Formats: sequence, structure tokens, C-alpha cells
Amino acid sequence: MKRSIRFVAACTALAMGGSSPAQSPAESPIGNWNLERSPAQCVISRQYGPSEAPVTLGFKAPPLGDAVQMVIVRPERRTRVEQNAATITIGTQNVATTALAYPLGDRRRRAAYLVNLTGEESADLRLAGEIKVKVGGPMNRRFELRPMSGAWNQLDDCLERLRQTWNIGEGKLASPAQPIIPLGQLFHPEDYPIKVALDGKSGTTGVILLIDESGAVKDCTLASTSGVAVLDSRTCSIILSGGKFAPATFGDGKPAKSAYRRRIGWRLVE
Repeated sequence: MKRSIRFVAACTALAMGGSSPAQSPAESPIGNWNLERSPAQCVISRQYGPSEAPVTLGFKAPPLGDAVQMVIVRPERRTRVEQNAATITIGTQNVATTALAYPLGDRRRRAAYLVNLTGEESADLRLAGEIKVKVGGPMNRRFELRPMSGAWNQLDDCLERLRQTWNIGEGKLASPAQPIIPLGQLFHPEDYPIKVALDGKSGTTGVILLIDESGAVKDCTLASTSGVAVLDSRTCSIILSGGKFAPATFGDGKPAKSAYRRRIGWRLVE
């Protein structure tokens, strides 16, 4: 995959016991939850041991919508991008989904695993004490989440600041941003991932774009997932690399920051 994404990973543990395996305890963190502020993103993350080769667990939320992107970054020699089946256990709830694994390309030889959660799943996540992530063969790991209420509050405050900064709300703008080239025209048949097509997978990805005063796309965040991680990530990659907008305007005609919401359908045509 030529277009890639940014973001944030883990290993294995099994215990033996009697006729049924006993679960190992969830991993404890080696640091506090941190809010990673930026002008266009709200992300909370925390590190887990060992300290000499830590794993980072992160969550990104959009300023509109209730989906959450989970990223795990861990030390791993990875050379290619691939999608694997994944099972995410949030509290006692098992979620069958997909995970996109990709190399980060830094000197520390790290890889990232990206999982997109629905609004319902992200609501469960806010109440869960731990999360278990099982991705194909590479990863089977449990993370302790608590204490986390303060981190979610920080994330919510950050999202409110994003909404204010990017003029998201009724009556703030005289005219919305408009794509100069219709977004559908940015997508071509060759963009459909071959393996996903062979598996017969399709879906619709909802995204929130943040458009600055010049019409540039400054961020693309998942608002709803297609259920196929590589389709979700490719949607944002294509729009970030090719999207151009006429910016929104205030009542006096001056250009303004704004958000643009769109759903992109990925369909196989025989």
C-alpha cells in the first residue's frame, strides 16, 4: 500500500492450569495516560512495559461522531502492510473485526496495529477496566485501562476545543467548505486493495475532515467504520493526498476553518 497512515502495539502471554487455561493478568502501565494535543487531533495514550522496549496504546476520537481509532505501537521488524482478523475484548464483550498492521519506518524498528471501533464499542470502552487485543498470530495481549476517567475527560475537553477552533456548530459559518474536485473522483478501481477484493469484502467509511482557511485538508478522522481496517485507512490516505477544497467563509466573506463530513462507499462491481 503506497499511501499510509500515522498513529500507535504489543506481544503474548499464556498461563497453564488444570483442564482449562488460566488467564494471565492484564498488563500494568509504566506511565500515566497522556493527552497528545495538536491543532487538529485529540489522542490519549499510555505506555506499557518493559521500559526498555515499551508498547504504546492510544485512542483517537473525532470532533463529530462517536467512533474511536485504537492504535498499538510495539517493537517489531515489519516490512509490509497487511490486514489480519482481530478479536477485541472490551470488558467481557468480544468484538470480531480487522486490524491493519504497518511498519513505522523509524530507527527503532517499530510496527503499528490500527483497529477501528464503532460508537457502541467505544461507549463500552469508556467503562471497561481492561482491553484484550488478539490479532492473527502476531499479537495476543491484555492491557489494564484504569484509572481512565480523567483521560476520557481530557479527551472530551480537547474535542470541544477542536469544535471551537474549527467552527463546528450551528450558525458559525455563512458557507461551508466545498471540494473543488468531488471526493468520489479521487477514488479509482486500482485503489481497491487486491486481497480485500479477493475476499469479497466491502463497506462504507465515514470520515470527518478538518479544512483550513486555504482549503487544505489538515486531518482526516474516522467517524464510522466500514468494518474493514484497510478500507478505512485507505479512505483517509486518498483524501489527505488528493483532496482540495474551497474554504468555508464567515458572514463577512473571510475564509474560515471548518469541518466536512463524508461517507465513502467501497463496493465490488462484477
